[in-house]
Amino acid sequence: MLGLPVAERDNELSTTMREAQQELGEDTVEIVLKLPDGREISHTYLVGQSVGYVKATIQQEYGHLVKNTALLLNGTPLMDPMCLNDYPQINPREGAVFEVKVSA
Repeated sequence: MLGLPVAERDNELSTTMREAQQELGEDTVEIVLKLPDGREISHTYLVGQSVGYVKATIQQEYGHLVKNTALLLNGTPLMDPMCLNDYPQINPREGAVFEVKVSA
């Protein structure tokens, strides 16, 4: 990916993320992201996706860098290497709300 224009890298990342998601072939869960600007945006993820993947989609779609982003579920920080289905509080039938915290 070195040397590619930013738009081309973003498209490549988007395609790779989509392909990885399709390969998992698992149940989905609706996650509402409460963004720092007050917006609440709903996204659908596979339950086997990692917290880091969710952060990568936030970076791609809203510009918040992964390294500066924390996701909170009921006030508890979620860890990047963990998958959504590692958290019993995340129920695919009910969905979940993640608070997105961004540090400078």
